[in-house]
Amino acid sequence: MPLTVETHDRDVEFSAGSTIHRFSLLLRELTSMKRPLGVTVIAIATLLGAALLAIGSFAFFFIAVLAVSGGDGGDPVSASIAGMGVAGGFSLLVLAGVTVCIAIGVLRLREWARVVSIAAIGAGILSTILSVLTFAGHPVLPVVPMVFGHVALIAAAVWMLAYLARPNIKQAFRTATLIDRLVGLTG
Repeated sequence: MPLTVETHDRDVEFSAGSTIHRFSLLLRELTSMKRPLGVTVIAIATLLGAALLAIGSFAFFFIAVLAVSGGDGGDPVSASIAGMGVAGGFSLLVLAGVTVCIAIGVLRLREWARVVSIAAIGAGILSTILSVLTFAGHPVLPVVPMVFGHVALIAAAVWMLAYLARPNIKQAFRTATLIDRLVGLTG
């Protein structure tokens, strides 16, 4: 049974078949959108960060094993170092897992991943600035490489923030979220 809707200039007739057909055309058009290249770059950079966190966690576990298996393994200081190594290793491993989840969310154009990425990048920029201010008088590395590394890190982070805030990128994430809701993949 067709449904007739009166408009200002003409009557428009809708039937269940034509509405479903229009909906399927819209869905096909929306799903044919490609993931922007910059989003893929950000996701790969995030996965590389997760890999570095995982390597760091294994380094902490290695230190814990060395502290316990050394000649003075029963010493309270060695036990403390081992405990800190295990705690640090697990903390970095959890952060690596969370980072992988965010990277997958970014690759799948999930809006929550874009928002979490923006927050994490902002926190990273603030941490980098605090690191520069903290070690300004006490360089751990030679000054030129340290400054260059911090400036490069902040520049990359600012680019990621600006890219994720672009209207067309926001729209890509929102469209993917809308498609998921339309086909019932998310709540």
